[in-house]
Amino acid sequence: MEWLIFIILNLLALGLFWRLPGLGVWLRWTFVGMLAVIAIGAWQWRKAQVAKMEHHHLFHEKLPAEGGPSGYVSSDTCHSCHPDQYASWHASYHRTMTQFVEKDNVMADFEKVSLSYYGRPVEIFWEKDELWVAMDDLQWLYKTPVEALKTSDRTPLSTRKRLGMMTGSHHMQVYWMPSDQGNSQDIFPFCYLRESKRWVPFKDTFLRDPLMSHYDQKWNGNCINCHATQGQPRPISPVATKTQAAELGIACEACHGSGERHVRENKNPARRYQWHQSNSPDPTIVDPQDLDHERSSMVCGQCHGIHWISDSKDYYLNGFKFRPGQLLNQNKKPVRAAHLNEQPWLDAPLKANPRFLRDRYWSDGMVRVGGRDYTGMI
Repeated sequence: MEWLIFIILNLLALGLFWRLPGLGVWLRWTFVGMLAVIAIGAWQWRKAQVAKMEHHHLFHEKLPAEGGPSGYVSSDTCHSCHPDQYASWHASYHRTMTQFVEKDNVMADFEKVSLSYYGRPVEIFWEKDELWVAMDDLQWLYKTPVEALKTSDRTPLSTRKRLGMMTGSHHMQVYWMPSDQGNSQDIFPFCYLRESKRWVPFKDTFLRDPLMSHYDQKWNGNCINCHATQGQPRPISPVATKTQAAELGIACEACHGSGERHVRENKNPARRYQWHQSNSPDPTIVDPQDLDHERSSMVCGQCHGIHWISDSKDYYLNGFKFRPGQLLNQNKKPVRAAHLNEQPWLDAPLKANPRFLRDRYWSDGMVRVGGRDYTGMI
């Protein structure tokens, strides 16, 4: 439509100019040429913009999507009625726990960085506003033993991929690249440490068994649990996913529950005034400060704790069932390593996965990994 209006305006301008008295033929045709150049330039610009939008859309189809499950309305909807709370949250690390890659959001200030992963070259660089990596093919890299990597004379398949997502913003930032298996995200083997301002192998950033040489992790099955709001991995095949989350990052509804009913019922000004004047909590939304100490702690504990997923099939399809205000025991059960006798339901899972406790606790049952304050408390 805009293009049609542009053509009509150009033709009108040409008609008016052509009718002006006293103009030479050469001046008339010069004006026609100028209009033609402008029209061609505008068409080329529009074509480039359309191509850029299509490129952006196709790339974002490879990333986990925002939106869903039903009932979630996003933090932007909260903004109009709760601007102060929104501003406070927007400035927090919770909001930035998972983000799409944009130049302003990347911690490290660089144009190109050359790194080495067990002697293999890795480059991370900007092309305009897109972050790219050039490195060995991930499948070859992670499946090759460390000692073999150091002495390999094999020329591996090189890969050049754009990074689309980032996790973390407080002490470190981890980067992800589309795997071409639905919207599954593979981990980039380096992360950036904020305090020391340097790139380090991701595998060396957590307390873990040093014999585990690589850390081949996918965002969709692990980080989504706590670095997104109501995430749903949603596998569509043994290797591919169609992951979605109500919102990337830890947003308002992660702690207050889904907001659809709250928004719908509070569109009525009379109702809003009634609840502002009363001392009763609004039943359409969860305010953790109105909960008892156990349930309010569980709002934080849904992420800041160590859990066992009791129904993995349901979780992968629909996400965790826990909602703020409920007891934290619905397909995300807290694990207390020093009180296993009180958790007989863990016997079979721990026999099937003997590393579970060893990777997360010291031998006396004390938590050994960061960000698990709820488990430490209980």
